[in-house]
Amino acid sequence: MTVKTQADDTLTLELTKQHLYVDFSDDDTLIGNQITASLQAVENYLNLQVLDTTYENTVDELTPFEDDVLKLTLPYKPHSITVTDSSGAKTYTEREEHYVYDNADGYLYVPNTDTGITALEAVCGGVNTQSIDQARLLLVGNWYAFREADVNSYMNTLPTGATFLLDSLEGAVL
Repeated sequence: MTVKTQADDTLTLELTKQHLYVDFSDDDTLIGNQITASLQAVENYLNLQVLDTTYENTVDELTPFEDDVLKLTLPYKPHSITVTDSSGAKTYTEREEHYVYDNADGYLYVPNTDTGITALEAVCGGVNTQSIDQARLLLVGNWYAFREADVNSYMNTLPTGATFLLDSLEGAVL
């Protein structure tokens, strides 16, 4: 499975530096790494992909599972898939119940048609919101201010403000 396209991150270095009250460039690499880490932390916390990403599989990556079902490894649950076979390309959304995603194992199960699937695209993400960006800013701010773990193991959890924002998204249509 390869990444075909990925949306640009909405959390920019400039915005993050403004949030941190940093007006010098000495820490740009550090802050950039923290921005990347904040995206990964939020995606892991929510078990969702934040940035809109399209994954592509070709026929050599598609393996039969059982009873005409294909099983693919996918890092996050897709919100749509496009199946290409000899009759052309068809796009399905989760609501059409054309595929099943197993969150626990990270497998996407797709019915294999009699026409022989030659390629599959899965679109994940696209759930970035202002609450997610604000939670990420809080994470980066915390990491920037407290660069080392303290003796109370405070760094093992996300900051309260970030968890509040992310937990408020639970049940929301993302």
